[in-house]
Amino acid sequence: DPTAYVAPERVEQGIEQALADEASFLENSPFSPLRYRHLAWVSQLRLSWDYANFAWHRLVVNYDAKAQRRLLARFFDRVDWRWLGGLLLSAIALVMAALSLWLLGDGWKRRRTDPRMKSYQRLCRKMARRGLPIMAGETPENYLQRLRQQRPECTSQLLQLERLLISLLYAPGQAGQQQQLAQLRKMIGRL
Repeated sequence: DPTAYVAPERVEQGIEQALADEASFLENSPFSPLRYRHLAWVSQLRLSWDYANFAWHRLVVNYDAKAQRRLLARFFDRVDWRWLGGLLLSAIALVMAALSLWLLGDGWKRRRTDPRMKSYQRLCRKMARRGLPIMAGETPENYLQRLRQQRPECTSQLLQLERLLISLLYAPGQAGQQQQLAQLRKMIGRL
């Protein structure tokens, strides 16, 4: 920086003093902290902000391998990278084991099937036992239409069941849904 050679008074006095004769140093800025330097709390706030910036640069921006080793040395007397790697792998294995136990244990039990889908799956199982399984990718509406074609004696029941099921599956939250669900279960039981 050539400032000290060209204008040493700027370095010794500071930029505010060096530009005081110009009467333009941040004078039009309403948010300039120097405009309110006569208020002690504003000066303290400005200094605190400067310290926060300094700490950010020192601790985060300038964080490198040397700083990392110093930090680890505080917690561990001697930093052994193999021991630290083993500790990290052990922690990962412990987390994975806990997650696996949760998924294989209570995690799966907590997943409850929607009662509407449960009823529909009951219908699918019942029809599969009678030789009419659901096809891959078949929607409930298409499946029930196919059932009506293959079981013409149950057409009126299956048509009612289809309307009720479609209403329950694709118009959730309407009034009387519990009664409709109970009616759906009865209809499936009678098939």
